[in-house]
Amino acid sequence: MAPNRTWERLADDWARFARSPEHDHFFWTFNGPHFLELIPEPGRRTLDVGCGEGRLGRLLCERGHSVVGIDASPKMAHLARSEGGQTVVVADGARLPLADGSVDLAVAFMSLHDIPDVAGTVAEVARVLARNGTFCLAIAHPVRSAGGFDGKDADSRFQLEAYFDERPWMWTTRHTGMDLTLPGIHRPLNAYTGALESAGFVIDCLREPRPTAEQVAGYGESARWRRVPCFVHIRALRLRP
Repeated sequence: MAPNRTWERLADDWARFARSPEHDHFFWTFNGPHFLELIPEPGRRTLDVGCGEGRLGRLLCERGHSVVGIDASPKMAHLARSEGGQTVVVADGARLPLADGSVDLAVAFMSLHDIPDVAGTVAEVARVLARNGTFCLAIAHPVRSAGGFDGKDADSRFQLEAYFDERPWMWTTRHTGMDLTLPGIHRPLNAYTGALESAGFVIDCLREPRPTAEQVAGYGESARWRRVPCFVHIRALRLRP
């Protein structure tokens, strides 16, 4: 699968956004810390599917993980590789260049809703995971991608469109001085849980994190996400042979 041209074109802008706690404060003070709570202790190897510019892999390396990152975008892979600490390979998530059972942990942080072949990617993750291995994933909450707020105030009205229909979802940020619009795909939650079930995973934990009081105090636009879910975090175990 060829890399999405939009991600290639905006790779440098995305890296500038993603690596800044002021620009992507949702990652650094909300989504990222909650996701890291799901991650088990380091094993032999940790796979980062859709690693992007590599920030999660760097955090995992700091925690003792031996990380191999996979991304379909050559520019993203170069950015992740240039920071050091992790091995990064340009590859399709549905065709992982790894041997069967060769990793103990796989993560897909905010990447599966950008990948066209979710079922194929989850099946490949199951293949490369060792028995009793763990797969941790984060996605934009499907309620979020199915609708939207009228504004950024805490009491802004949220309107939900058709939920079950899969369709393109363009994610836009303008609130910190950067103007980025990136491609994604809206799918219902059971598109992800069904893929996990078909690949032999058992869901160990499913969470819908909310912004903390500290997050809201520092970034007032976060308050509305205390009423409507923004992210889903799942930890699943590969129990079948």
